[in-house]
Amino acid sequence: MLLDPPIAFGSTVFCDEIRHETSGKFIFIGVYSDAIIVFGDLPITLPSLAFAISYSEKIAQLSGPLEFRIFLPGDRNEEPSVRAAFPMMDEIREAARLEAAKNVNAEEKRYFRLDTQVGLPSPVIREEGYVRVRAYVGDIEVRIGQIRVLRGARPQEPM
Repeated sequence: MLLDPPIAFGSTVFCDEIRHETSGKFIFIGVYSDAIIVFGDLPITLPSLAFAISYSEKIAQLSGPLEFRIFLPGDRNEEPSVRAAFPMMDEIREAARLEAAKNVNAEEKRYFRLDTQVGLPSPVIREEGYVRVRAYVGDIEVRIGQIRVLRGARPQEPM
């Protein structure tokens, strides 16, 4: 059974830093897999936090601006820590549609992808919870990633 993917979807790599090489490659430093564990009392300021966001959208299905929002634990839904807007999305969508129309096998190019990186210098973690990454197109919310933030016990000093 073949399932049709959603109209829009995405993923996020959570890490400490992203470096861009002259060759076009990206280096992710300090990649988090399951959780971000912080040590010490909250609130705590991290040196940095970075997000490699990949967003895919079905061609000719949505319209209007795209906005990424990043919520740190404790952020209210109306006040994310980061808003990154892409107001020219309709032009990008039209270019993707025209490119897909050239494709002999239309099934191969049903989606276009937008990749972006966001870096937060010195983010303040106020409480345990989740870092959430969302995309918004009009009133449509696309969940692109989340990672849990936990407070860890301090390692014991060797005797």
